[in-house]
Amino acid sequence: MRDEQKLIEYAQYVNHYYGTPKEYVEQKMAEGKDVILEIEIQGALKVKKRFPDALLLFVTPPSAEELRKRLVGRGTETLEVINARLARAAEEASGMEAYDYLLVNDDLDRCVEEMHNLIQLQHRKTCYHLDFLSRMREELYHLDILDGSPPCSTFSMSGLREDAWGKEKKFREGQSAQVLDTLFFDFIALARVLQPKVVVAENVKGLLMGSAIDYVRRIYKDFDNAGYYCQHFLLDASKMGVPQKRERIFFICIRHDLGINFLKVSNLFNVEPYINMEFNEDPIVYGAFADYKGRAYEGRMRELFELREQGDIALSEAYKKLTGKRGFFNQQFCYEDRVCYTLSAHLDSLIPFKQPVYLSTSEVCNISTFPQDYNFCGLSPHYICGMSVPPVMMAQIATRIYEQWLSKL
Repeated sequence: MRDEQKLIEYAQYVNHYYGTPKEYVEQKMAEGKDVILEIEIQGALKVKKRFPDALLLFVTPPSAEELRKRLVGRGTETLEVINARLARAAEEASGMEAYDYLLVNDDLDRCVEEMHNLIQLQHRKTCYHLDFLSRMREELYHLDILDGSPPCSTFSMSGLREDAWGKEKKFREGQSAQVLDTLFFDFIALARVLQPKVVVAENVKGLLMGSAIDYVRRIYKDFDNAGYYCQHFLLDASKMGVPQKRERIFFICIRHDLGINFLKVSNLFNVEPYINMEFNEDPIVYGAFADYKGRAYEGRMRELFELREQGDIALSEAYKKLTGKRGFFNQQFCYEDRVCYTLSAHLDSLIPFKQPVYLSTSEVCNISTFPQDYNFCGLSPHYICGMSVPPVMMAQIATRIYEQWLSKL
């Protein structure tokens, strides 16, 4: 008996009719359970039509010969039935493209694991989490501060930076190549959509120098068009409780409807929301946390280290003595009685003057004010810290924003 009202699908397969009971499936789905149907292609396509979100997995042996061996090996069917099944398999193979995924069952345990993973992945589809997405949107559209650091390598004063403008560049983390110097404006576009109360955008000091000033003009214009008063501050991390001399430019912007409460004439021509961003924390010198537990130098680094002299800023002086050439400017010394220079992503950007070792992970974390137990997810702590805004630096800025703006709204 075939009652289409009681069946989700039915089809004839090798002289037999097969169907899927509607009531049972709907009951299990209502209970929040996954319903797995082992059916042929006709039925699968009917299910997909009635349930567009259904996941179709085509499980196949590695070859037609292997399929024949398995059918014969069962010992449960006649040769006539086996041949009919093989013929039907050939028909179904022509419709494999209609399925979402293809699973080759050459190893049963692996095939089962892959199937399980695909089913679990299906649960992560956005259409099944609309309530969560709605809640996230609600939270995102009520942000107090949106903070970002668009990639800044094309504005750095190291190298021929103008040559890199407008050209694609790859990230070390593996993202696809893209033009980096326009990502700042993508960040502003995000602020336009989310409309947080305050936006903070960090970049290198070089953005204020030379031809790059045209980018700054556009940044101000785009922030204004996005609905924000914009002003920038050149801040030194060493004056903000961070043990490194790290100068960075911060664009601090408040929404027009909120900034009107703090407007003040900044000079003869500009009216800006007033905020005090002057810092004068006591300096923290390298000796306060030095442990000299980093990896020891080898080869050329050790040779240059032995030629250093008290007062040298970097290994460049020793390199010039040894070769008469210029080089090794980026390998700057850390003195125990001084604040460190800027930590960059390179392993040897800062090196202790006292001992021939690289900085230890603990020292790197201290220089950048990262927690000692921070999880770097398998990446180089030196690289992550060198590429990041020191957390204490950002905390100081956020505190000022809260105290002088947000707490008074």
